[in-house]
Amino acid sequence: MGLPSLSYRRLSGDDIETFKHQHGIYLVDSTKLLWLAQPSEGVSTCGHELKLQKRARKTSIRANVLELRIVNFWNLLPEDLVMASSVNCFKGRFDRYGSKI
Repeated sequence: MGLPSLSYRRLSGDDIETFKHQHGIYLVDSTKLLWLAQPSEGVSTCGHELKLQKRARKTSIRANVLELRIVNFWNLLPEDLVMASSVNCFKGRFDRYGSKI
């Protein structure tokens, strides 16, 4: 039927939400939800400047919360995708990038 898989749709939705938080589209303080990686703390920011840092967690229950499940994939995205000028531009680029996954 040509429909994307459920896992791809979840990943796409998570990345779109992360993009909105990182680019200030939501009127909330996203720094409490998604931590930007700090080079001074030994985290490499090669690739793009909006890399996220994983927080420590005490239980496995929080492993599926947005800010923890998206970090690894978000940090692997190319800079031209992460630094898109709008949400629609990001969606289009993500779909082209996602077809290569």
